[in-house]
Amino acid sequence: STCMAALAPALRAELLNIMHGGLLKVVPLFEDLDTEHAMGQRFLLELFSLMQFRAFPPGSRVAERGQAPEGLCIIHDGSVTTTTSNVQRLDDAITLGCGDFWGEMTLLSGVKGVGAMEELTCMGYHVDTMTFVEIMVLTASDFRRALTWYPDLAALLRRRQQQIVSALLCDRSEEREREKQNEKERRSFLIVDAETE
Repeated sequence: STCMAALAPALRAELLNIMHGGLLKVVPLFEDLDTEHAMGQRFLLELFSLMQFRAFPPGSRVAERGQAPEGLCIIHDGSVTTTTSNVQRLDDAITLGCGDFWGEMTLLSGVKGVGAMEELTCMGYHVDTMTFVEIMVLTASDFRRALTWYPDLAALLRRRQQQIVSALLCDRSEEREREKQNEKERRSFLIVDAETE
């Protein structure tokens, strides 16, 4: 709002922290950062001051499948659906609401010490608004600029992201193995079924 914009950045960040402080902390990258590191709370306040509020009417496409978002997006108000195709099917859609987020992997992409993560930074789904939606956005460029002032936190966040990426890649690998096993079982069933006919 106009009143918030008129406030000094430090005061605005403090008010945002009081009003919406838990929103950044739901992102695994920032979880417990304020208690785990001496500068964590100050860094989170800095990030709050950099976040932009964006509003979208119902039926708007907020994120496109196959494209990297410009940064971390946290739903502040309203709801969206995610789908993997342009044709929205009820069995394909997942509804996200206040506090849900996407784009966190884009924050550290391109930062020294973080491996290539193109597969994880690109959206695997479309995000479309169901209602009027307000999203808080922390762009990757703003995040990286803020990170230059906190080199100790940069190292900690790189380690956290590597752990998150490793877990995601492990989950994906296990999922692919399950899919392969299911396909083998399906083929075996088809062969046995064909032989009995």
